[in-house]
Formats: sequence, structure tokens, C-alpha cells
Amino acid sequence: MVHVNGRGRLLLVAELADSGSVSDWKANLEENGDIGSEEANKSFTLGEKGVGVASPFSAAIYLPCKPAGSKLNIDNELNVEVSMLRRGGDADTNRSDAARVARSLASHAQHETHCENAERLPTGPIKWS
Repeated sequence: MVHVNGRGRLLLVAELADSGSVSDWKANLEENGDIGSEEANKSFTLGEKGVGVASPFSAAIYLPCKPAGSKLNIDNELNVEVSMLRRGGDADTNRSDAARVARSLASHAQHETHCENAERLPTGPIKWS
């Protein structure tokens, strides 16, 4: 969590998990309320297999990832979530900001996890699907 003047501003999470398919992952996000309402969400792509979704105050990313040298026979992925704890402002700007922070965190997590066949994540503005 990032704090400014003692108040939480940003919650960042990156974890290696086995969430199943992309549709299972999205369903889980929606069921848990992690990403807001479906009407407020926009999807974006990250490479060939990476997927992201963002609302005006949060973003989540799913990236396939098998750590180099792993002997596990399961399909892991990196799950990245960013929640902006402040409210207000322009919804589209906030959504883009959350998606860019999530993409940066995903890039760092992918590098540090040493994912085999890592996705080449785009830079620049988010390209909405």
C-alpha cells in the first residue's frame, strides 16, 4: 500500500496463482467486486495472451507465467491488481492511470518471477479492446 500523509492512496498486489482460464479469472474478479461493475469496465490486451480490465478506480491483469525452472505441471499466471483508494476526478483518466500502473507492476512482476516465454508488454497509452 502506498501512503501519503498517513492516508492510503494506492493498493498494489501481484501474485503467482492458478486461477484457471481467463473467463474464470474475470468471473472471480466480478464476483468479489474487485474491479467494480461490468458496465464501468473496459478491457485491454497485453501481448498475445495477457488480458487486462480496468474500472475508474481499479485495474487487474492476467498474464500466463511459468517460472523458469519450475517443475510444476500446472498453468500458472500472474494476477496483478491495483486499487486507487482516492475517489473523484475524471473516470476515463482514472481508468487509464490505474491500467498503466497495473501494466508497470505486471512488467516488474513478470521480470522478477523469471517467466518462461514472457509476454512483451506494450508501452505508451493503453489500447482498449
